Amino acid sequence: MVDKVSRKNFDEASNRIDERENFNEIQDDFKLILFTSYNSKNNAIMHEILSQASKLNKKYNLNKFDYHMRTKDDIEWTKDYFEECLQTVSQGKNKLYLCGPVGFMEVMKSNIMKTGKIHEDDVYYI
Repeated sequence: MVDKVSRKNFDEASNRIDERENFNEIQDDFKLILFTSYNSKNNAIMHEILSQASKLNKKYNLNKFDYHMRTKDDIEWTKDYFEECLQTVSQGKNKLYLCGPVGFMEVMKSNIMKTGKIHEDDVYYI
């Protein structure tokens, strides 16, 4: 229900965004890359609105947001998967925020750290 209401409101708002929007409040070097994992697509909280946000990001070439969702039946999140997803991310000021079951966070951290894009001191658990 929340997802449907959010999607309706997001669709209405996205129809009002025009090419003059410049999002100056977001720092030039900021980009949010969101990885989520669920047992099934039906359990994916806010999947529709996040997918729409990702589509708008691509449509307007903002390069500020990427959304990656997987379910238990999808491809595993390996080092190679993360290297592909993070290929446009340079080494440097990146931060990794992890939330979820301990096993999930350990696998995510291990495989993302193997890409060399994140420094150990820039990993946070929330």
